[in-house]
Amino acid sequence: MGELTGHTPDEVLADPDHVTLDDLRLASAEGFTIVSRVPARWIPEGKGQDDVTRAWMQQVETEGSRAVYRGRKALAERPNAILKDTYRLDRLTVRGRERVECVAWLVAVMITLREHRKHWLN
Repeated sequence: MGELTGHTPDEVLADPDHVTLDDLRLASAEGFTIVSRVPARWIPEGKGQDDVTRAWMQQVETEGSRAVYRGRKALAERPNAILKDTYRLDRLTVRGRERVECVAWLVAVMITLREHRKHWLN
């Protein structure tokens, strides 16, 4: 994200099914926080977990992190529903980073136009 925008976020909101131990270690090394729920399959004292992952597991159980995560549904699920229901886009038919980024930008523009058309057309 830093390459595209010139700004690296302080927090990244993620679905628990997609969080890995390597992601947590990378986030810690690069100075940002992954906000998510602790995946149900994780064991606090499980194999492969270190001080970084244990600290993250404690941090995401705080009320502040829970409040941020509660906003995930409104932030992520509506655009996903629009893509699937309105545009029938449930998988990408392109390969490669540049092409996927182009599709992501086009989708962002489409959703923005759709959501704000009433304001702009009046």
